[in-house]
Amino acid sequence: MIVVISTLMVSGVGIARIGRKLRYLNMIVLVVMLSVSYWFVVVNRPLVLDITRDPSGLQVISELTELKAPDSATIMSPWGRRHFALSYATQVDGIYPGWNILHHAENWSQILERDITIYTNTDSIYGFGPDWWTNVLGYQPYISSAGYGWIAISRNELPMLVDNKHTIKLGNNIYLQGWTFNESNTQLDVMLCWSTLVPTEIDYSTFVHLAVVEEIIVPEQLVASSDHYAPIENWRPTSSWNTEEVVCDSHTIIDISRSDYKYIFAGMYTSTSAGEFNQLGKITWVRDDNGWTPVRE
Repeated sequence: MIVVISTLMVSGVGIARIGRKLRYLNMIVLVVMLSVSYWFVVVNRPLVLDITRDPSGLQVISELTELKAPDSATIMSPWGRRHFALSYATQVDGIYPGWNILHHAENWSQILERDITIYTNTDSIYGFGPDWWTNVLGYQPYISSAGYGWIAISRNELPMLVDNKHTIKLGNNIYLQGWTFNESNTQLDVMLCWSTLVPTEIDYSTFVHLAVVEEIIVPEQLVASSDHYAPIENWRPTSSWNTEEVVCDSHTIIDISRSDYKYIFAGMYTSTSAGEFNQLGKITWVRDDNGWTPVRE
């Protein structure tokens, strides 16, 4: 936009000077400029409307409120519609003016030396996932969830930002270190922070289930669920965890049809090619007058 405006200003000054000497050119230039402007509007209008009304762009803007980032933050957003949407939201609409939206071709090694922590959308795993970051930086960074749809990447271990900090053993030297439950009428946001005392070669899937009974026997007792093939939307398989590193995994369950669920289950499992599931462990919370309380360790 800056280049286009500068070009128009320089062209306008030049045309005005020529018009002083050749008066008949004024009308010709006016007709030409109006024709070119009309052509730009006709040709670019469908693309502009397509980008500004793109659901993925609107979705990423709506997710900004879920991002656990400071008022001043650097966001890595690869070139594309999400990048355009974020840039428009911050620079034009004035949402989070302290955020700096940068594309994937920046010098991220240098940026992380300055900013310590940067953020990116979970969908950027396709082409710009953990392996890409390791290659770009020259080392494996710390990666953790920063809210629904967002990832925090840092050269230092990331803090555990949860409402409840309490160590609960799950199994195979894996422990839950803290959690946060945020409920609305039809949505539940769950943040679970895990750690391991001993590195494992097993890649576990994670789950969060809502139920009306303490033990699910029939499908009707399961209200809703969220499963990740690997923690943090597949960004941090358990086999990549460092000893005692805290990895936070965010689950969001939307369109909850029933509000009478009394239990929340969370844990990990493995699955076989035959479709069998082997649960590593399960932690249970029950709703009481004080909110959600863990009842089984």
